[in-house]
Amino acid sequence: MTHKSEESSQKRSAKASSRKGQWRLVVSHRVLLLLFFIGAICVGFWGFYHVQDTRKKELSEARAVHCLELAGEFDKFIRNQESRIEWLLSEISALLEPGEVPTTSSFVDRLETEIAPLLKSVVANCAELDACFFHLNPQIDQKYFDITYVKSADRSIRRQPSLAKEEYDKANPSMVWFYTPLSRKVPGWSEVFYLDALEDHLISYSAPVLHNGQPIAVVGIFVRLRHLIERVARISDSEDSFGFLLNSERVVLYHPDYAKGVLFEHLEPVDLAVLDEALSKGPTLSPGVWRDRSRLLTFAKLANGWILGFDISFGNTGVPFHAVAVFVIAIGLIVLFSAFIFGYVYNRSVFKPLAILSETTTRFSQGESGARYFGPTSGPVGQLGVSFNEFADNLANRLATIRRQNEDISAINQELEAMNQQLQESYNVSEELTASLHKTIALTSRSSLSTFESQHSFLKEALDTILMLLPKADYGTIYTLTRDVFSIVSFVGHRFSRYYQIPQALLPISQTPFLVDNSLGLPGDPEELKRYLPELYLRERKSVEQTLGVYLQVAGEVQGLITLDIARGRRTTFSEAHKEIIHSFANIVSSFLAIRTFAHQSEGFQKEIILSFIKILELYDPYTQGHSEAVALLSSMIAEELRIDATDFKRVYWAGLVHDIGKILVPSDILKKKSALTKEEYTVIQKHPQWGAEVLHSSEKLKEIAEYVLFHHERWDGTGYPIGLSGEEIPYISRIISIADALDAMTSDRPYRKGMGVTIAFQELERGAGSQFDPDLVRKILGQPACRERVAGIIQNKRIGGI
Repeated sequence: MTHKSEESSQKRSAKASSRKGQWRLVVSHRVLLLLFFIGAICVGFWGFYHVQDTRKKELSEARAVHCLELAGEFDKFIRNQESRIEWLLSEISALLEPGEVPTTSSFVDRLETEIAPLLKSVVANCAELDACFFHLNPQIDQKYFDITYVKSADRSIRRQPSLAKEEYDKANPSMVWFYTPLSRKVPGWSEVFYLDALEDHLISYSAPVLHNGQPIAVVGIFVRLRHLIERVARISDSEDSFGFLLNSERVVLYHPDYAKGVLFEHLEPVDLAVLDEALSKGPTLSPGVWRDRSRLLTFAKLANGWILGFDISFGNTGVPFHAVAVFVIAIGLIVLFSAFIFGYVYNRSVFKPLAILSETTTRFSQGESGARYFGPTSGPVGQLGVSFNEFADNLANRLATIRRQNEDISAINQELEAMNQQLQESYNVSEELTASLHKTIALTSRSSLSTFESQHSFLKEALDTILMLLPKADYGTIYTLTRDVFSIVSFVGHRFSRYYQIPQALLPISQTPFLVDNSLGLPGDPEELKRYLPELYLRERKSVEQTLGVYLQVAGEVQGLITLDIARGRRTTFSEAHKEIIHSFANIVSSFLAIRTFAHQSEGFQKEIILSFIKILELYDPYTQGHSEAVALLSSMIAEELRIDATDFKRVYWAGLVHDIGKILVPSDILKKKSALTKEEYTVIQKHPQWGAEVLHSSEKLKEIAEYVLFHHERWDGTGYPIGLSGEEIPYISRIISIADALDAMTSDRPYRKGMGVTIAFQELERGAGSQFDPDLVRKILGQPACRERVAGIIQNKRIGGI
C-alpha cells in the first residue's frame, strides 16, 4: 500500500514538472521562431551582397588579367625599340677603328654603304615605327651629316633631306631628341614634341654613339604620338573603361578626358604612394584604388619608366536595394511559416514527451537515483523514456557491485604501490651503475686516444669517476710521484689550501690495494708521518674512519697513488669487492700514464734527430751557430706571451727550430762569402725556405709546419720571398718566426759587423712595423715589459754561451 502511494506521488510530481516544462517549451519555441525569421533575413541580405561583391571581384580580376596582358604587349613594344637601337649602336661602333676621327670621309662613306640600309630596314620591318635616324655631332669638326628614313602614309620608305645647319639649335624644343642624349651620354625616351619635317607630334627613343668616351653621334627612332594613342585606346573594353599613359614623372601623355602635359595627381584624387609603388615594380599591376564602388583605378610600369593606367568601370554589376529587400523578406516569411507548421506538429508528438524526459534525466543527474520516466510510451521519445528506466535500474544494481569491487581494488593498489617503490629503488641503482659504466668507458677511451691530453685534467676526472664507482667513499685524493716525492694533483672533500708533497720514503709500496685504519688515511707509520707533515696539512685534512688506496704503476715503477676515505663516525667499511674495483680502475689510469710516458720519449727522440740536423747546418755555416735554437726559444716565448693554444705553441717551437734547415742545400761558398752577394747568388739564398719546406713536407709528423718555414721570409708589405705574400695572407706563426729571426740576427755578431744591443734591436723592430713585420705583433711584444725582459734574457743567455 505504501509502495502504491509513493508511485502515485511520483506520477503527480512528474505531471506537474511536465506542465512547467511544456510552458517553458512553448515560450522558447516562439522565441526560436522569431530569431529564426530575423536570422533568415540577415543571411539573405548578407548572401545577396556577398554574391554581388564576389561577382565584382571576379569581374575585376578578369579585367585585371586582360589589362596586364595589354600592358605586357605595350611593354614588349617599348623593349623591342630599345633593343633595335642597341643593335644599331653595336653595328655603328664596329665601323669605328681605334684612333679614327669620326668625321673622315672614309667613315662617312662606310655609314652610307653599311648603316643606311640598316636604318631603312628598321623602319620597313616595324609597322609602328615612323622614322629611324643617325646624326653626327656637329660640335666635332663642324661636320653636319645625317641619315634619316621616314615611312610615308602609303607605307613607302623614303630618305629625308638632311637638316640645315641653322636647325641644330639647343634651344629648339623640336631638337630634344638630339641634344638630350648628347648631354646625358645615355639613351632615353623623349617628351612629346612637334617636328616640322614630319608635320606631326612625335616621341623619340635615341642613344648617343660614344667614341673614346665622347658622344660623336646620335641614333634613334621616331614614333608618332597618334600611334601610341591608338595602342592605348585599344585597351578600352566598354564605353566607360579606358586606358591612359603617363611618363616617368607622372605627366599625362595621353588621357581621353584630360590634356597632355599635366601632372596626373592634379587631375585624380589618388594616393601618391600607389603611383610610387607602380614606379618601383616591373610590368605588374599595382594595388587598385577604388574611386567609388563602381570604378577601379590601377597602374603598370613599362620598361622605359612610363606608367600605363587603367580606369575600369563596374557600372551595371549591382542589384537594386529594393529588389534585394523584397526578395529577402519573401524568403523569410516562407521560412517562418514552414517553421511554425513544423513546430506545431512536433510539439505534440515530440516536444511534450521530450520535456518530461528532460526533467527526469535532470533530476537523475542531480543525484535523485529514484527518478523515473512516467510520460507517454508511444513514439520514439516514449521508447527512449522506457529505455531510460531500464538503464536506471541496471545502473543501481551495478553501482552496488562496483562499490564492492572498489574495496578489493584499493587493497590491490596498496600492494602495487609497495612493489612500484621497490622497482623504483632498483631502477635508481641501475641508473647509477649505468652512469658509472659510461663514465669509466669514456675515461678508458680517452686514456687510449688522447695521448697529449693534460695529465692534471685526466687525473682529476679519474678521481671523480672512482668516487662515482664507489659511492661508499666520502673523500678522495690522487697523487703523482716525481723525483721520489708524492704531490697532490686533485682532491675531493678535504680542505687543502695547497698541493702538499710527501716523500716516497715515508710510504711503503705495495703491488695490491691496501686498507688503512688510521686517521691520516696514508700507509706507513702515523707518528712518523705526523712529524714530517706540516701542522696546516693535519688541520685541513678531514678525519677518516678507513682509507682504501692503490698505487699507480707503469712497468713496475710507481707513478702515483689514489686514496679513498670513509668519513669519521660512519659505521661502515670497504669490502673485498671494492678493492677489486679500485685495482681494475688503477690499471686504466696507469695505462694513460704509460701512453703519455711513451709519447714524451718518442717526442724527445724526434727532437734529438732534428737537433742533429741543426748541428750539421751549424758546421756547414758556422756563423749561424745557436741561431736555430735561439729563434725557437724566442718564437715559443712570444707565442706563450700571446696566449696561443697548446697545439700551435708546439708548432711555433718546431718551426722556429728548423726554419733555416733548407740552407743545407745552399752552396757553402755562398753561405761563407764575406763580400756582397751577386744577384744570382742572392737568388739561390732566397730558395732556402722553399727547399726547407720540401724537406719537411716529406715527413708525416713535420709536414704540418712546412708552410710556416716556407713563408718566414715574407714581409708585411708584400716585398718578401719566395712568393710575395702580404699582410694577413702570411700565416700567423710565420709572422712570429720572422720577428724572432730578425731579433736574433740583429743581436748576433757577424764577421762584417758587431751585433747590436737589445734596445737598439727593439727600435729597429719598431721601425720595421708595417713594412717588414706585423705591426700588431710588434705592438704586443714591445708593449709588455715582461715580454721585453724575457727576450733580452734569451739573447743575453746566447751571448754567454747558454744556447
